[in-house]
Amino acid sequence: MENELTKRKRAAIYIRLSSEEQANEGYSPQTQKEKALDFIKNNGYEIDEKHIYVDLGYSGATDKRPALQKLLEDARKREFDVIVVYRLDRLFRNLRLLVNTAYELRELGIGLISVAEPFDTSTPTGRASLHLLGTMAEWQREVNLEARNEGALKAVKEGKWVGSGLPPFGYDFDPKTQRLKINEDEAKVVRKVFEWLVYDGLTVYQIQKRLNEMKIPTKFDRVGRKKKNGKGWWQPLTVWRMLKREIYTGVYYWRKYKKPNRSLNKEENLRPRKDWVLVKVPAIISRELFEKAQEKLSKNRMLSKRRTKNIYLFQHKLICGFDGRRYSSVFRRPDNPRHKGTIYYICPNKFRNQSPVKCKSHAIAESRLSVVWENLKSILSNPEKVFTHLKEYVEQRKGPDIREKINEIEKRIAFWKNKERRLAELYSEGIIDLEIYRKQWEECKREESKLLEKRELLNQTLLDEEEREKRVASLKELYQRLKDSLENASRQIKYEIIQRLIEKIVVKGNTLEIEYNFPFLEPLKVINKNVKEYELSSFCFKHEGICCKNKTFKVFAKVELLSRSEVSKRVWAKRKELAGVK
Repeated sequence: MENELTKRKRAAIYIRLSSEEQANEGYSPQTQKEKALDFIKNNGYEIDEKHIYVDLGYSGATDKRPALQKLLEDARKREFDVIVVYRLDRLFRNLRLLVNTAYELRELGIGLISVAEPFDTSTPTGRASLHLLGTMAEWQREVNLEARNEGALKAVKEGKWVGSGLPPFGYDFDPKTQRLKINEDEAKVVRKVFEWLVYDGLTVYQIQKRLNEMKIPTKFDRVGRKKKNGKGWWQPLTVWRMLKREIYTGVYYWRKYKKPNRSLNKEENLRPRKDWVLVKVPAIISRELFEKAQEKLSKNRMLSKRRTKNIYLFQHKLICGFDGRRYSSVFRRPDNPRHKGTIYYICPNKFRNQSPVKCKSHAIAESRLSVVWENLKSILSNPEKVFTHLKEYVEQRKGPDIREKINEIEKRIAFWKNKERRLAELYSEGIIDLEIYRKQWEECKREESKLLEKRELLNQTLLDEEEREKRVASLKELYQRLKDSLENASRQIKYEIIQRLIEKIVVKGNTLEIEYNFPFLEPLKVINKNVKEYELSSFCFKHEGICCKNKTFKVFAKVELLSRSEVSKRVWAKRKELAGVK
């Protein structure tokens, strides 16, 4: 009995489903699983639940499928002896990929079995059958794809709507004629939006604000779909896309763009003109109004307040601790022309056109952030301080606990990276749209960034004495190279140093959590004394032997924002110093 059990082959099952049509033809995941389990039972194989691999919503023309990759990974570990699929096209609809995978499995000594198509890959005849079945699967896919494209092209030329998802705002889909018809309630809003831009001179953000104040329902609201921001909330991007849609003039070109709703103005996103198919629909606005709207959008872009000559020291570095948004840089013009004006930073969610929930953070004047520059100079001039607080932390948390936490963080980082890859595949296959992809991708990046920061902080507690000394030496060397620039730094030099050495600054109330990114440096053996003065007139890290090729290490610090009263004291002290008053 024992010998019989040891001889039983270990099986794995692979299941794939790419569309609802396949499920209707009997290819549903449950059907595939039942057929495969029956086959395994009848042939005396054994199966472990963990060796059932399922890919839903993936094409058979690619091998970029998470469950398939896990199957092949386990196969290389020889965790099973045979792979069972319901049909061969569940594995691949691409002959080259099928042949390469079958060859690799044969080299590993793992069999490949199709329940509906019996063949034996251990014989020449069986391998020939495999090639034939793979060829037929690929041929069937291409035939289906061609038929679908030809059917869509024929329907478009007849004026039928073949767009995926909901029709554009202002239109409804007529199931009887399969064409678009005007939704008068929505069409009135479309006309108003174009008139507000062209005749009232409103910007996209002002139009968005007005729509939200009027609580005008969006397309999703009208069909009953739930949204994160609630009913009657419009996004600036939605308004911009509406104003860019040529379809409202009564015509649009099918297959004009390689990727619709993305980079509409860029030449590289346009298909060749011969591929465009003209489609006529009921017009909502005139061509003249549409062209005026495009001119207005171009002028608004050229006159944008973002075009500025001011140097913002902490541009792109400040991150809101409440909602994770990156702070915007703003210049407040002075009432008195003799004054310089004020630079400050503010979370975008403080503005109502960015979020329905106003952020509770406060705008920060750049003068209150001078403590960051002082902290940077302090670290470089006295680097031993940086790692002093870590010694106590290490003594308190010595042992395997820290390593276990690091391993756990590594797993979570891998999870978010895998989700990013999955999102990219879903978007490339058209399963999710660009807006959903961007939102979820940004969420993945935010979570991944938090985990990387935690991992780095824990790794620093495990540094040995030699590694700590190496980092201290690098900071000392960096200080020697930048000493003169740090002491007499212009705004431009400060900007370059901050942008190069600070990764980010998280603002939590009055507390700033600074993440530095310092380069590992070796002492300069030769200092060129013959460098001409004009070559160093503008600070550059390459002149100091520091560039993007240097390996880096992170250092974390916490500081408190300067109070307004402290800023005022410093300003008056500076004025007295310049005036020569003791």
